[in-house]
Amino acid sequence: MGTILASKSPVSITVIQSFYRNDTGFRAGEILSQFGSLVHGWRQSDSPIQILHQSLREFLTLPADDAPSGEIAPFRISLAARNNDLALSCLQILQEDLTDNVPGVNYPIP
Repeated sequence: MGTILASKSPVSITVIQSFYRNDTGFRAGEILSQFGSLVHGWRQSDSPIQILHQSLREFLTLPADDAPSGEIAPFRISLAARNNDLALSCLQILQEDLTDNVPGVNYPIP
C-alpha cells in the first residue's frame, strides 16, 4: 500500500513487483488481493492500481503522533520513507539494467 500511496502516478502490480524483484518471497498480487475492497485495478497485472477513496490515503498517511488518542497506529505509512525507498529501488533498477548495450546509453552529453 505504501508504494501505491507514494507513487506520483498509478502503478500496476507488474511495476510494484519490479520494485521488489530481489525479494523472492514478495507477491504483490497476493498482498493486494487482501485489499480488494479498498483498491481498484488489482485483478489485472498491467492495470494501474488506484485507491477507491481519498479518505483511505488520509487515514493511512496520518502521522502516528497526530492520530487520535488511544488509537493504535502501527500500520501508518510514512510517505517520506516510502518515497526514499522508491527512489532507491529506481536507482538499483537503473544500475542493474542500464548497460552499455542499451540503445542511447553511450550518446555523448553536449
